[in-house]
Formats: sequence, structure tokens, C-alpha cells
Amino acid sequence: MRHRNSYLAPNRPLCRAQKDRVLLEQLCASVRERIALGRLDCRSGREHVIHLKGVASEAALYPCARALNKARGRCLRLCLRICSGNTRHQARKFFKHVNKGAFFGLKERGWLLEPNLHFSYMYTNLVWTQDCAFRRYFDYWMAHQDKICKVERGASAFKTLFSHLLDIKQITGKQLKELEKAFAKTKRDHVNVCPGFLARYYWDIGAACAMNDDGKLVDEVRSRVKEALATWGQELPHCKGASHEHNGVCEIV
Repeated sequence: MRHRNSYLAPNRPLCRAQKDRVLLEQLCASVRERIALGRLDCRSGREHVIHLKGVASEAALYPCARALNKARGRCLRLCLRICSGNTRHQARKFFKHVNKGAFFGLKERGWLLEPNLHFSYMYTNLVWTQDCAFRRYFDYWMAHQDKICKVERGASAFKTLFSHLLDIKQITGKQLKELEKAFAKTKRDHVNVCPGFLARYYWDIGAACAMNDDGKLVDEVRSRVKEALATWGQELPHCKGASHEHNGVCEIV
């Protein structure tokens, strides 16, 4: 992404990279392929994601819009998103192995962390929420790992579960209604309680372009993925090979 795409140079105040989402998606694809050859998912309607094994099953790198103000409008930036605890088994492993200090310390390193409590049936997430206060959410599920489970339908099992979560402010009244609609008022015989987390890291387009021009963007993204995974004891699988890369620089082809 150097000579043929010199208009992506980060020093230009209104460089085309900040406006052309297609080119940014191509850049993200090049980085993803370089980090995880053979482990990419490009199902329709989803960002390409890097498949992982463990507490976090995938990581995504994609361009996203950031609101500035009415005068300046919106600009694009790169986002790295890692979802941990997507299933109840992954959630249990997260709380079993997480280093709380290191995980919370990601915030000081520029990460944004959010609760991602979701309720699933079989392998489908039906209701989820990020509304709970972060520390209260973490501390509750850390202290009540036995609650990360499959709850079978019973005379009042669903009602008891949902009411309890509402009382301790893990869900809101709106989500209570969504849960009742998705589970209590259907024939579904169980609900999986999966307290996960969303971790996001952002790069301004100028900084990302500069790192790519210097051959450092792939290593930067890879190191950030490793940084997050390490807080709960997960490793990024090593993949050999290269894809559209010269001296560490990803090129759009």
C-alpha cells in the first residue's frame, strides 16, 4: 500500500483513506490474512474474522465511523474487536483463568472494555446486554461462576432467573421483557447464561497508514491481539505464510 496507493499517505489532511471505506476494508483484509492465514471467516453479512481457539473464539479488524461534531461530521478509524465468553463454556474458562489486574489494566493501555451478557438457546444468542456497570458485572460473575450455566425450563425456573438478574441490576426491565418473549413465552426448554466481554481497540487512520508505510501495522495489530488474550491465558496460534505483503507493508491489489 505504498507506491500505487500513495494517496493514502497519512500526512495529507483530507487523505482519501479517511473517506474511502472500500480501500480501508481491503487494508484490514490484508492485515487479517497476514495474521491468520487459513482461519478467516467471510460469511455473508459479517466482517471477516480471525478464528481463535479458547475463551475468545474470534477477533475482527474493520473500519468504523467515529462521530466528531456537526461541523466536522464523521471520520473513519480502524477497530480491533475481540469477544470473549461467547458460550457458557468459554465464559466459565474466562473467569477461571483471567488475571483481574491485567484485564482491568487493558483500559490503561487504550482498550475499551464492555460487559456482554447474553442468553442463548442451543448455539444461537437471542438476548444480550451491555448495560450493566463494568466492575459490578465482573465482580458478580467472578463470585458466582456456578451461575454460568444451562437453566432448564421448570415451573418457575425462567421467572426466578430473570427476576434475580433484574434485582441485582445485571439486566434492565426492557431486557426482562425480551427474555420473557424469547424464552418464557416459547417452547424453548432451556436458556444458556453467558457472561462475556467485548474488548475494542482503535487506531486513527493517519496512525494506521503511517504504521503500514513503516511496515509495522501487522505487528501492531498482532501484538494487541496477544495483549488482550494474555490477560485470560489464551495464545494466538502461529501461522506461517505471507499475503500481499512486502517488507511488512500490506498492499491493496
